[in-house]
Amino acid sequence: MRDKILLVDDHPENLVSLEAVLESLDVEMVKALSGKDALTLAFKEDFCLVLLDVQMPEMDGFEVAHFLKQAKRTREIPIIFITAISKEDKHVFKGYSTGAVDYVFKPFNPKTLLAKVNVFLQLQRQKKELAGKTVELQGMVADLEQTRRELEKSKLYLLNAQKIAKLGIWSWGLHSEIFSCSTELCNIVQLEKGKRLQGMDDFIGMVAVADRQTVKEKIDQAIYANKSYSIEHRIDLPGSAQRVVFHSGEIFYDEKNEPEVLIGTVHDITDLRMVEGQLKLTEEVLNSAGEGVLITDSDSVIITVNPAFTLITGYTAEEVVGKKPNVLKSKHHDEVFYKALWGALLSEGKWHGEIWNRRKSGEAYPQLTSITAVKKFDGTVSNYIGVLMDISAEKNTEEELRYQADHDALTSLPNRALFVDRLGQAIPGKGSGRKVAVYTLGLDHFKKINDSLGPNVGDALLLEVAQRSADYLAEANSFSRLGGDEFAFFVKDVGTVQQVAQLADHFFEIFDLPFSFGDHVLYVTASMGISLAPDDAMDSATLFKNAGLAMHRAKERGRNQYQFFTQAMDEEAAKRLQLEGEMRKGIAEDEFFLVYQPKVDLSTGRVVGMEALVRWRHKESGIVSPADFIPVAEDTGLVIPLGKWILEEACRATRNWLESGYDLKVSVNLSVKQFQSPELVEMIEKALLDNDFPAARLELEITESMVMGDMVLVIEKLRRLKALGLEVSMDDFGTGYSSLSYLKKLPIDTLKIDQSFIRDLESDSEDAHIVSAIIAMAKSLNLKVIAEGVEQQEHVEFLRGQNCDMIQGYFFSKPLPADEFSALLKDGRGL
Repeated sequence: MRDKILLVDDHPENLVSLEAVLESLDVEMVKALSGKDALTLAFKEDFCLVLLDVQMPEMDGFEVAHFLKQAKRTREIPIIFITAISKEDKHVFKGYSTGAVDYVFKPFNPKTLLAKVNVFLQLQRQKKELAGKTVELQGMVADLEQTRRELEKSKLYLLNAQKIAKLGIWSWGLHSEIFSCSTELCNIVQLEKGKRLQGMDDFIGMVAVADRQTVKEKIDQAIYANKSYSIEHRIDLPGSAQRVVFHSGEIFYDEKNEPEVLIGTVHDITDLRMVEGQLKLTEEVLNSAGEGVLITDSDSVIITVNPAFTLITGYTAEEVVGKKPNVLKSKHHDEVFYKALWGALLSEGKWHGEIWNRRKSGEAYPQLTSITAVKKFDGTVSNYIGVLMDISAEKNTEEELRYQADHDALTSLPNRALFVDRLGQAIPGKGSGRKVAVYTLGLDHFKKINDSLGPNVGDALLLEVAQRSADYLAEANSFSRLGGDEFAFFVKDVGTVQQVAQLADHFFEIFDLPFSFGDHVLYVTASMGISLAPDDAMDSATLFKNAGLAMHRAKERGRNQYQFFTQAMDEEAAKRLQLEGEMRKGIAEDEFFLVYQPKVDLSTGRVVGMEALVRWRHKESGIVSPADFIPVAEDTGLVIPLGKWILEEACRATRNWLESGYDLKVSVNLSVKQFQSPELVEMIEKALLDNDFPAARLELEITESMVMGDMVLVIEKLRRLKALGLEVSMDDFGTGYSSLSYLKKLPIDTLKIDQSFIRDLESDSEDAHIVSAIIAMAKSLNLKVIAEGVEQQEHVEFLRGQNCDMIQGYFFSKPLPADEFSALLKDGRGL
């Protein structure tokens, strides 16, 4: 396509002249006779040059040039003015200012005009070519920028892919020894942020010491033998942690086929190895588990089983894989059962329960089964896992376990729980007119028998009582052992109270004959409590409790008898419970205090000691009798903290009297529970130390009942007490069961004759003989003797005549509060 030149002149002849001059140029010339026509053509066609006459009617050349330079389409077209006006500067300046590139003045020289036009044509052509190349270059730049962005994106993708895959990369120039590594490799070896590996030595230094030589050898083989390598090894991290990596390396060659660079990849496979370890552990657990495991696909076709499955069912994996679990199906369950099982699996994704299956041998067996549906990400089932446990042995022993849970291990009698359950079923409804009698009984003095003769004799006695009861009671009476030495039974449809009592009398006949166990012949009695339904209660627990209260009342009233429950017993039990609570509060609020009853030496008539006795001044009720609160303290264990306080308070008060110059010894009573406490000796030793009290001024009073039982342990404890430096006295002597052979073994210092032998001393010769015998026996054993309950002058004279050492009783003084006892000492009062 030829270039176009626009020729503009209002004189046609001038246009012809211009055309003639320019015809040698390879251009297309377009002519316009006015400025207006020139603009129309310029805005339609593309021109590379405009030859424009200045002086034209309507619109001169300057105006045309102005419009051409304003329009975006035409502003770049060069304009040469052809004019006959003067060459004055103002005209030339105006032409150039409107956008002309040159002037040709008429008359023009054809050669000059042709030369100028040719130059501007060449310039315009070069400009077009340059513009085209600029566009092409801009396209190339845009392409390069797009390529750069894509490379950056690819680099980012690669970095992220390496991060996700935990894949690090390094390169090592074999000639330049330049080492570079990726960011992810730095992350894998856990370098500090901003730091990088500086060389191959740095990388090798990160390899675990145990693996380092092997890695070095692999790299050397790659360099010197041109062998690529792959190796799994460990990386040492800062601290003591390690990572496991899969490390590969390969040599790359230059254009001369010479080894140029070694490139390596380091893949962190720590998590993979951990997962593999977990999978291996899971496999080992499955293989060693005692429960059978089977796994099916979504169609319930078995794909694997573990060894325990084979042990339980008899089927090997080869025999069941590819089959469905119904190969184990027995005939113990109907279709309703299996529909419910599958309903739970489909709705809840799991089922757990007991099912009967059949072994390969044909034997049906009970099985505890858990089935779980394993689901894919879209919620559809991929597998079912069944865990099964053979509970044949448990089923076989279930009845035995149930029996053991409901029966006493020693006697095989029903136990407390079964008795209460059966009693609850036997209680008649209101208005039925029928009665049920509940009997509870406890063997009298069983603890003494058990402690003195040993648990074997005690167990034999319990077994014999159970055996004899079978001759008197029917099985329906549910004769039961409640625990220890206590038993119970009930009788339904009893008539009158007299009949209930007759049955009790009849039952007591089992104790008429002695119980023989080897060399031991025992005469045993029992105490019994009776309650009636519906008279006393309508529920088994209350009836049982009431019968127990009645039994304890029978023991309190002398044993070897029965008592019917009365409402007063229940009230008394409630009162004892209330008293226990008030005692606890009284101990905390210092309501207890001590009184001291003097002990008088019969040879001198002087006060040589005193017995510390506890009293309770209730804030609301006043003085509470020791006969009321001491048994409660014993039963509830409150006697332990109370006894500790008594000992410490007695030591404190006596130390004050000793410091005042009085020669005294204080006696403190020990309860059975205190004596049995393993901390007794340590408690007494601490009380002596805490109160800076001389042990020789303390006497502990024990009773005969405390020393019944294991004499070796009793003697050992008494010796430990004596080792502290204190003395031991046996209180209430003569009322228990001590024999002379026991007495001579006990490390004691004093016998205290019980007041029951002193009370009627002047009128009862038998008591006088007993007292004389006790004193004589004590003297023969080098023991001191004190008599308590001395209330008359005659008592004093008799005891002095029998060489009794000391007396204690109201004849000389009642128990006195500390201040009154101090006054007695100050007065120097004597016998």
